[in-house]
Amino acid sequence: MSSGYGKSTWVKSLNGLWKFNWSPRPEQRPLGFYEPNFDPAQWADIPVPSTWEREGFGTPLYVNIKYPFHVDPPHVMGEPDETFTSFKQRNPVGSYIREFEVPEEWKGQRIILHFGGVRSAMFVWINGQKVGYSQGSRLPAEFDITEFVKSGVNRVAVEVFKFSDASYIEDQDFWRLSGIYRDVFLVAMPEEGLWDLYAQPEVDLKSGTGIVKLNATAMPGASINTAKPELKLSLLDDKGNQIASGNEKVEVSNVKLWYPEQPTLYTAMVQVLSNGKVCQVFRLPVGFRRLEVSGEELLLNGKPLKIRGVNRHEFDPHTGYVMTPELMRRDLELMKQANINFVRTAHYPNDPRWYSLCDQLGMLVMDEANVESHGLSYHKRILPGDQADWSTAVVERMQRMVVRDRQHPSIVMWSLGNEAGYGTSFLAMRDVCRATDPENRLIQYADMNLAGDVDSQTYPDINWLKQHLTGKAKRKGERGNVSSEEQHGPYPSGRPFIMNEYAHAMGNSIGNFADYWDLIHAEPMLSGGFIWDWVDQALYRDRSNPALGYFYGGDFGDTPTDTNFCVNGVIGANRVPHPHYYEVQKVYQPVHFNGVKITDGLLLLTNRQLALDLSECRLHYEVHSNGELIRAGTLPSFAVTPGQTKEIDVSAATAFAKRSAAQHQETTLTFKLKRSEDTTWAKAGHVIAWEQVPWPHTDLQNPPLPPGSVNGTQTDEGITAAGKDFSIRISSRTGLPDSIVIDGHEMLVQPMRWNFWRALTDNDEGWKVGDKLGAWRDAGDSAIVKSITLTDNESRPVIDAVVMIPNPKARIRVRHTVAAGAYLKTEATFEVISKRWKPDLPRLGIQFAIPRSFANVAWYGRGPHENYWDRHTSAPIGRYESTVSQWVTPYVRPQENGNRCDVRWLQLQNEQGSGLQINAPPNIPLSVSAWPYSMDDLATAKHNFELPEREFITVNLDHVQMGVGGDNSWGLPVNAPYRIKSDRVYQWSFTLSPIQQ
Repeated sequence: MSSGYGKSTWVKSLNGLWKFNWSPRPEQRPLGFYEPNFDPAQWADIPVPSTWEREGFGTPLYVNIKYPFHVDPPHVMGEPDETFTSFKQRNPVGSYIREFEVPEEWKGQRIILHFGGVRSAMFVWINGQKVGYSQGSRLPAEFDITEFVKSGVNRVAVEVFKFSDASYIEDQDFWRLSGIYRDVFLVAMPEEGLWDLYAQPEVDLKSGTGIVKLNATAMPGASINTAKPELKLSLLDDKGNQIASGNEKVEVSNVKLWYPEQPTLYTAMVQVLSNGKVCQVFRLPVGFRRLEVSGEELLLNGKPLKIRGVNRHEFDPHTGYVMTPELMRRDLELMKQANINFVRTAHYPNDPRWYSLCDQLGMLVMDEANVESHGLSYHKRILPGDQADWSTAVVERMQRMVVRDRQHPSIVMWSLGNEAGYGTSFLAMRDVCRATDPENRLIQYADMNLAGDVDSQTYPDINWLKQHLTGKAKRKGERGNVSSEEQHGPYPSGRPFIMNEYAHAMGNSIGNFADYWDLIHAEPMLSGGFIWDWVDQALYRDRSNPALGYFYGGDFGDTPTDTNFCVNGVIGANRVPHPHYYEVQKVYQPVHFNGVKITDGLLLLTNRQLALDLSECRLHYEVHSNGELIRAGTLPSFAVTPGQTKEIDVSAATAFAKRSAAQHQETTLTFKLKRSEDTTWAKAGHVIAWEQVPWPHTDLQNPPLPPGSVNGTQTDEGITAAGKDFSIRISSRTGLPDSIVIDGHEMLVQPMRWNFWRALTDNDEGWKVGDKLGAWRDAGDSAIVKSITLTDNESRPVIDAVVMIPNPKARIRVRHTVAAGAYLKTEATFEVISKRWKPDLPRLGIQFAIPRSFANVAWYGRGPHENYWDRHTSAPIGRYESTVSQWVTPYVRPQENGNRCDVRWLQLQNEQGSGLQINAPPNIPLSVSAWPYSMDDLATAKHNFELPEREFITVNLDHVQMGVGGDNSWGLPVNAPYRIKSDRVYQWSFTLSPIQQ
């Protein structure tokens, strides 16, 4: 893997195959392996960069909070619980050897050995001589090896320890992997040159004047008698034209500001001269921008900013930690396309190429220090707390991060770390940050807001946010941990509020996301937040065959573990978006549509962008009649000033909507703002925002049942209605059909049954739905028919049944009307009649199975992707087609999936075109899903690859299903508006009919 830092004669990559030995315990490591005459021929080869666990050495281990070794700071070698992986693999050691040559033309230069990232600690030798030691696994370690190298072949030896005292402050929620996982290279630097150079941008937002100042750091060890190098600065604009020059400061007028949607980059070209000769050249990115606090708001370049953010771990399902530039770019493209404008580097500094991509493509960054001691210190004053030794360690980490990253325009906020408690250590980190960053960027730290510039908290729900707006909330940790004034200062603070983590995207999640943002947009103090998190941390179980599926914590025999708590991405580990990605994309869109004047031919657009006026887009429209596209077009160009609302004439579209509605058709107008030209992150035609506006209706009608005679007969088994080439039997045990025969073929592989349950989602497990609502799990199977009667209505059998659910006590009144052509109209009324015990229902509907061959799906409802009661903003109503295998969502841990809301009709057909159709009234549509396995399969499988493909298809026809929630995944329930309350009566209906080839 090439370094990716450019092809320079002064950089030599050491990436590639190294000789490698793995030892499970330090006392078993090969002593003296660094000696020049040591022969590693019998050792394995390992690629660098890599994590050794993903190369087959040792055990990948995932745990969230608990330390995976015996806790005794700063020691890591104590005897842990014998069930721990570290009981036998006490502290694995990786020994690396590689040979290299120093280019002849580097003579007279300083030779620097650079390690981009090594976890967790390492010793380094060159040609048998110890060069040094480093820890702090997410920042570079650089060694001056000038005095250690020789002409010809040199040998570098590295000894890496999985655990060290540093592991106490690297207790993040991620896979605990090890090795040299970022690039390794040599750099030649001139003796008389600079160690570091920082081009500091300043901007006067009123005058538009920009200033660039140089801050130079001399080469370490330079003699005090060495003449100070001369600097020559040229500032280039975004087209590469020189617009200013000077020595250590330049000033320019009418600068273009850097915004996420318009990331204008200038370049500071700096020549370093010694004795009149150029010895170094720096090419530094410069962006003129300012993020600041103004009262209770965040302002970017003087304009209110809403953080449409996400947390992102560096993760690849093949390698673990190793990120390629291509994968980083793909992440950014998907983020930009999802209207994300801010990323938090959770919970450590990232590969430096990430920031360069953010500079170029336009992504705001909160750069976070590699400090987390969750297992000891969350909301506590323990470690680092006020301890001097630990304070020195975390302050150094902060300083190193700021110095490394401060040049990047994308970085507008620093974070002191994550879930490491509070104490004077964090005040010291803040102070060193201020001293090291002349731009004085904002600081965030949720465990101790007192040390930051904004208020921040993890996982507040909407009710908490509303209380906070009135100054009456109680600040707390994500699991209810009590907070104090010494952590956060006086309350209320009057500062902007950020959710540094919210909307926990574990499994089938991110419900009520639109509700969050309705409140955020309405309240200036609420500055937005960062979704947890971007990508599933699920590893391929077989790297050579990703199709075999994923493993999560515990699957490698690793303990302790938090199993699939690492699987909580907006996208999958393979970078395929989950259904909730599209909800994020829709809710985060930077343009708001208001159809309040649609019947007057006007659409109100509010431009929430900060820099662009929408002239870069064209507004397209689609008119649908009963879900079928009847007209599409493009409206004339227009502009809407950022932050403003404008009426847009859309009468060209509404004229067709009026005609459709006049014919008693359900009519919708869908408006899409599409980019006119390619960008660095999307092709022309990419939709940045859209909305579907329903045309007002008052007279939609359901089609009548067909005429014709049908006979009905009653037996002990039930009531059978028969007509030409069909029969339908209503069971006397359930009050539902248990047989539907069309042209001699049975349509039901399994009879219809009442269903009030679902395969629990990760969020359901978290708020203990199995305990709280578990009475409904088998309630459908305990249904008892109290009465079933047959009457006739216009030569159509009408079957009325009263069905009782004994526990919880509920009553269902169901009426079936059978018409010619095998039409079955079912009308149901459900009511919980228990006086005292009325638990909410997870689901209210009917489940059955049909032949596996009926695998082609078409529907008129919300789609095309999976959607739920509290997560359907992104799913427009329309006509869609798919297959049952594509209709399901392959969550890594199987759970409820594949639902579509507001379905007017559903068709399930075989390849010959035969099948079943279900119709529902447009004012009481259904929620439906279909799976190629059973609900029991879904509930018991631990991995998606364990799900069987049955000889039947399970169909769910629901009146309603509870939302999926997502405020967190360990206790907060589905929000009340999306719960099926048991204190009311529910009525619904549908009509089932055959589809004949």
